[in-house]
Amino acid sequence: NGQKKWITGGHRADFYTCAVLTAKGMSLLLIEKGMPGLSVRKMDTQFDNSNGTAFVTLEDVKVPASNLIGKEGEGFKYLMHNFNHERFVIAV
Repeated sequence: NGQKKWITGGHRADFYTCAVLTAKGMSLLLIEKGMPGLSVRKMDTQFDNSNGTAFVTLEDVKVPASNLIGKEGEGFKYLMHNFNHERFVIAV
């Protein structure tokens, strides 16, 4: 259960990647649009409404084990690897 605010393009997304705590540590799950308990609402922003900024709420969402991204407990490593790439691209 949880909420995430200010997701660019979130109301148009078909999938969401979520970092969650599991028995083995931080893991990544793929949440699919339309799963029971997932709600997404478009947020009005002051300057640009074309980006589809969204507020996402997860409440008792049941996620199948097949939606685990990579290995359980390796989520933090995956996130840091991706963030380093993103920072490099933004800097260039």
